[in-house]
Formats: sequence, C-alpha cells, structure tokens
Amino acid sequence: MILAALALLAPVITQFVMDPRPDSPTNAEKELLTTVATKCGMHDGAVYFIQYNVPIEPVIHMTHALGDTDAQALCVLQGLPQDFSTKFGLDVEAPRHR
Repeated sequence: MILAALALLAPVITQFVMDPRPDSPTNAEKELLTTVATKCGMHDGAVYFIQYNVPIEPVIHMTHALGDTDAQALCVLQGLPQDFSTKFGLDVEAPRHR
C-alpha cells in the first residue's frame, strides 16, 4: 500500500535541471528537510531539493538507491510541514526490486 501511495505521488520523468530561482528553498527549509530525513533514518543524500524545467516549483527529490525503505520515505513525507506539499513538488524514485 505504501508503494502504491508513493508511486501515485511522483512518477519518474526525465527532466532537465534549471538554474536556481528566486523562489528556491530557503536555507531554513533545506535544513528542515535534512533534519526530518535524518530523524527518519534516511541515508545522507537520499532526500534533497532540485529544480526542474517542469514542474516550475522547486522539487523535493527522494531516492531509494541508497537502500532506504518505503517506511522511511513515508516518515519524511509525514514529518514535513503541511505547506511543503503546496510549495514544493515531489519526485520519488521507485525502489529497484532485485
């Protein structure tokens, strides 16, 4: 069920990275994202902000490539302030099944 929820939140799309925009995340928002990811046990570098051409808002990118679980990813999403969901997009890489 968690996998289905994450899959619906962020289909993987190839996009081009843009230069930072004036509405880019503040240092405080970047720190909060890192703090929540750490509290949820995510590996360093598994969750970060990135800017794509589309969507135009800054995006929180989350990868499973480092071995983090769906429960950890869901923990991060639930631990962020509610305004993050309206202010930032979400790009979640699907876990690789072996």
